[in-house]
Amino acid sequence: MALKKVIVAGASGTIGSPIVAALLSSGKFNVSALSRPTSKATFPAGVSVKRADLTSHESLVTALGGQDVVICTLNDEAAQLQGELIEAAYEAGVKRYMPNEWASHDMNIEGTPMEEAYEGKRAIVRLLNEKAELAAKEGREFAWTGLNTGVFFDWALHASFLDITLPPSRSVKLWDSGNSKFSTTNLSTVGRAVVTILTTAEEKTRNKQIEIESFVTSQNEIISILEKVTSAKWNVEKTTSEQELAAAGANLEKGEFLEAYYTWVKACIFSGKVGSELVNAKEGNELLGVGGKSLEDVVGKVVRGESV
Repeated sequence: MALKKVIVAGASGTIGSPIVAALLSSGKFNVSALSRPTSKATFPAGVSVKRADLTSHESLVTALGGQDVVICTLNDEAAQLQGELIEAAYEAGVKRYMPNEWASHDMNIEGTPMEEAYEGKRAIVRLLNEKAELAAKEGREFAWTGLNTGVFFDWALHASFLDITLPPSRSVKLWDSGNSKFSTTNLSTVGRAVVTILTTAEEKTRNKQIEIESFVTSQNEIISILEKVTSAKWNVEKTTSEQELAAAGANLEKGEFLEAYYTWVKACIFSGKVGSELVNAKEGNELLGVGGKSLEDVVGKVVRGESV
């Protein structure tokens, strides 16, 4: 079944923008952006804008009418509205839904501060499976695909999310030994993978999580490459997971949930204990035809401000 009309929620954001770019570049889709009525976000030429109140079921159903695919790339706060988005997508006749599962779909986080945060993601997958089962009973089309990418590598370097700050600062906060491995994916690779999911791999990606990665790396490996491509030593400050989690707890007590959440995410990434490597990524890379880039080449391009 051809999936032609695609609407992206969060189309101007970190992950939404490269997905929209890839969809447009493919020439295979009519692309729309789902936007709040008061939003001042701008979008590339060729993108239609559908306005909707994300808290209103009726408004969402109207905006999603006639769409084949909904891709959710809302930020972490707005993604809490995803249940309503799924309900509206189903009622509007959407055929494929891609949830906000981009980093990792599940982690061994029982008994950690991440457990409650990830229960929300698990609830979304349960809802999607319920809708897929209901669609089968009703004789209509509805499926979902989660794409799990690990950390967005080029974005993480630019944003210092890996606690590695690019020149002129050339500084690093090294967690524990710095040797723990984690999966990462370039944003452009995510966009290409989405296009393949909605075209040649549409049947093979129905109602499942797909993992991909550009690299499996570590803080120390990235630092070594950065020192090579910049011909300069970097300033390293050491920390421990215990220290950072204590700071996250203090942030949470002050009501600073997002700051605490991102520290918990980093603890998962850098600990090497809770799903920081995507174990099925090689199969996903092969299925979607992605991967295969040089880490050193990509790091060099990021430092020089070139497209990855």
